[in-house]
Amino acid sequence: MKILVTAIGSMAADSVISSLRKSEPDTQIIGTDIYPSQWLKESKKVDLFYQVPKALDDGYIDFIYDICIDNNVKYIIPLIDFEVDLFSVHEERFTEVGITICISPLSAINICRNKYVTYHFFKETEEVDVIPSYNYHEIPAETVKYPIIVKPKKGRSSEGIFLIHDPELLCTKVFNNNELFFQPYMKGEVYTVDIVRDSYGNSVSIVRKELIRNRSGVGLTVCIKEDHILNLTAAVISERLDIKGAINIEFLFSEGSYYLMDINPRFSAGIRFSIGCGYDIVSNHLKCFKGLHIDKLSTIKGGIYY
Repeated sequence: MKILVTAIGSMAADSVISSLRKSEPDTQIIGTDIYPSQWLKESKKVDLFYQVPKALDDGYIDFIYDICIDNNVKYIIPLIDFEVDLFSVHEERFTEVGITICISPLSAINICRNKYVTYHFFKETEEVDVIPSYNYHEIPAETVKYPIIVKPKKGRSSEGIFLIHDPELLCTKVFNNNELFFQPYMKGEVYTVDIVRDSYGNSVSIVRKELIRNRSGVGLTVCIKEDHILNLTAAVISERLDIKGAINIEFLFSEGSYYLMDINPRFSAGIRFSIGCGYDIVSNHLKCFKGLHIDKLSTIKGGIYY
C-alpha cells in the first residue's frame, strides 16, 4: 500500500510520518511539499519525495493527481488547511480512480473552515458555548464593549487577527468587508482537543491546556488533562458535524465556561502530544478511512509535555 502525505515541512508532519511507519510498516510513504527536499529533514523519512506547487496555485490538483496515478497511491493525508479545502472540492476525481482522501465530508469542512458559519451552526447547541460573532452590520453598537476582536472568517494560525479599541475606527470602510467578522474580546486560557471519530460513531479525544504558545497559536508546552468535560463537548461537536477521522478543536476557558473558538478539520500542530500521552490519533485516523473501528482509549498519561 502507498500513502501520500502532503506538506511534510509542516508542524504535524514528523509525528504523522513516524506514526505511519510504526502502524503501517509495509507501506510506502510518499511526501510532498512546496520546498525542495534539501530544505526539509522530513524528506529523509519518506520513501519518495516530490516538490509541488502551492495549493493555491493553478495546477496543484493535477500535479498531485499525476503523482498518485504514477505511483498507485491508495490514500492521501493532507496536513494543512488550504490543501484540505482544495481536496474537499475535488475529492470525487480521486475516489473515481480508487484513491481515498483522508478528510471529513465537504459539508463538515465548509462549516469548520468559516468561523462565522461555525458560530451560527452551534449557537443553539445546548452543550456548546460559543463566542458571540457578528458581521459588520450586525454589531450591536449601543451595547458592544471595547476592545473588540476582528478575525478573517477563513483565517488560519492566528493570521490577520487584531483588536479595535476605538469605536471611531470601526466606522472606516475597511471593516465593511464580508471576509471579516467581529467578536467581543475575551481573556482566558486556551484548551485544545484532538479527537478522532469513525464511521460507526465511536470517538476518542485527548484534551490539553496550552501553557506556552507561539505567535502562530502553536502549543509548545501543554498539560494533558484526563477525563475532562471537554471530552464530552468535543464528542457532541464531532457528532453534530458527522466528522470522519481526526480533527482539532480549540476552546477558550473564560469566566468559568469553555467557549468554542476554532475547529480545524486536520491534525493539530501539536498532535505529538496526544500520541506521546498514549493514544495514536494518526493510526486511528487511517483506520477510519479503511472502514475499521478505532481503538478504544485505555489509559493516557496526564501531566506536562513539551
